[in-house]
Amino acid sequence: MLLANADVVGGFIDDGVEPGRTVLSSAVLGPFSALETLSRDSWIALGIGSNAVRERVARRVLAAGFRLATVIHPSAVVSGSARLGPGTVVMALAVVNAEAIVGAGVILNTRSVTEHECVVGDFAHLSPGATLGGQARVGRRSHVGLNASVIHLGVVGDDVTIGAGACVVKPVESNTTVVGVPARPLVRRT
Repeated sequence: MLLANADVVGGFIDDGVEPGRTVLSSAVLGPFSALETLSRDSWIALGIGSNAVRERVARRVLAAGFRLATVIHPSAVVSGSARLGPGTVVMALAVVNAEAIVGAGVILNTRSVTEHECVVGDFAHLSPGATLGGQARVGRRSHVGLNASVIHLGVVGDDVTIGAGACVVKPVESNTTVVGVPARPLVRRT
């Protein structure tokens, strides 16, 4: 997605959609190569669900000389002492509380809660209804599933998937998928 300024969407860049079509009342400008035709004053907002793909695209956008827009829905609540990284998207009714640190390219989806002093790694994704208790840590590219939770002081490594509705009560190692209540490993990826 391309933002012309803070309030106007100038169009979408999408390799999988025919140029000229409209998405959310804005034109599809073309594939990724269409970025070369745009002013470097344009801001780019990331609308990609896959954490790894979102990270790769962000790196390409930055290398091409563009800036990543941080987008916050008007109904979201973000504490004045929270810090949001470039390219982060905060969706409707999400809450980010005091002293939370959210990395670059993160998705804080609808109704997610990031409590006080949490740290969310770059390109992570909190699904709708996901909750992080105070001072929880979530690693890079990790995905906290629908209505899943991580307890106060919980630690989640990099590239972790937390299944829908799971409750993390023990540290989760990197490259692991956990499910259930309490969350337990399902698969350990190498």
